[in-house]
Amino acid sequence: MRIPGARGFALLAWGLAVLPAAAADEIEASGFLRLDHYGLVAEPRYRNERIRLTALSQLRAGAGDGSRAALLELIGHVQYGSDGVAAAPGSATLRGLDDLVRRAYLSFRFDAFDVDLGKKFVRWGKVDFFSPLNVINHADVAGALALGDPLEGPLADPLLHLTVYPADELIVELVYVPFLAPNVVAVDELDMDIAGGGLEIDVALRYPELAPYSEFAHSIHGAVSWSTFLADLQVSYSYFRDQLPDLDLSGLNERQVGERTVIEGEVKPAYERAHNFGLGASLSLGGWVISTDVGAKFHERNPYGQRIDIRNPEIRSVLQVDRGFALGPQHFFATGGVIHRLVLYDDGAWQSDYGKFLADFIGDFADRSLLQHEASTWYLLSRLQTGFLREQLNLEATAAWGITEEALYLAPRVSYALTDTWSVAAGANLWLTLDGPDSTKTGVLRLDDAKDNVFVRTTLRY
Repeated sequence: MRIPGARGFALLAWGLAVLPAAAADEIEASGFLRLDHYGLVAEPRYRNERIRLTALSQLRAGAGDGSRAALLELIGHVQYGSDGVAAAPGSATLRGLDDLVRRAYLSFRFDAFDVDLGKKFVRWGKVDFFSPLNVINHADVAGALALGDPLEGPLADPLLHLTVYPADELIVELVYVPFLAPNVVAVDELDMDIAGGGLEIDVALRYPELAPYSEFAHSIHGAVSWSTFLADLQVSYSYFRDQLPDLDLSGLNERQVGERTVIEGEVKPAYERAHNFGLGASLSLGGWVISTDVGAKFHERNPYGQRIDIRNPEIRSVLQVDRGFALGPQHFFATGGVIHRLVLYDDGAWQSDYGKFLADFIGDFADRSLLQHEASTWYLLSRLQTGFLREQLNLEATAAWGITEEALYLAPRVSYALTDTWSVAAGANLWLTLDGPDSTKTGVLRLDDAKDNVFVRTTLRY
């Protein structure tokens, strides 16, 4: 059993406080229990099965006139089995207790503006997946067993969200995030202990978990949205501490011992400030909906030569096309998309007086684990959905093809509603990699090729 830290108790106390603070006239309760059994196909990292119970409860309270409201959402995962890290085989472990309060915030509604205060999600952009405008909330990148599942990856952050309505078709949003919450990523720790040739190296590359909210971020985000009957447009700007890491070299020491050069110490992650410029647009043409998001991210460089500055400028763009159609009596909904990520140039040069040997060591780590070398990568995404028996039986198939890295993600799903509140489902998440002559050895999809799984699921809503 993992004991929750002070952070978990503090957030729970805040969550329980928001409901009476709303001075509620109305209270609504909802939620679900979801039981998953995962059979994991690949075993380099995981054992052969996992049983997981997910419980989510949501309480909404508000004033009758709509001027104020509160939301408290609790989530917990009880996992049976082992992923090789969290628990011994055959034991039960309670996961995610530090994040027991998934969302908890107060909302105040006025004629010209709204104010939200607390732990919540803020999603910008016009596409449904991988929008480059979404840089406000952090995510669990390492633990997700499926792409696109809102309960697997995204995590909410404590923030202040102001929404202003200057005109009927115009919305202005400002978001202030006071604390840093890094993404949860899977990065190996390395040790180097080498002596010879007049050089002695005793270096440890550590990736300690930085407790969320233990450092200030003072991140500012702003967006302007304009909507009409046929088209939507959104422009955003963010000045924030990136949730993805750079490398801090300030823990290394270099000294001369006789004729030998001794380099020793630790290298740790660092979280730099960045600028993100975003543009999103959506257009309805007959039965077609065409959406696109483009984002450009630039990091501030460390001027003191204590960080390797591996986060290079990048432009990310997503094009999404949605269309509903019928084949005889059967109705379908299809989504297609193209994702492009361009790292503009590799200026993450070694910024210290250390020698080339150590520079190559850490540079190799950056290339293998943090994926910030110069690159242009393309992905194709498609999704097809349909329902039978008056939407009781639903089928869905999702595929993502990494053109550059030659990797494929497949996610078939089938679900059946036994009653209005009880459903069963089955599916799979498969990461397939090819090793063609032009394929890369690293990439977004290749990072997860040890997490193939098939699952059966039952969900009870209340």
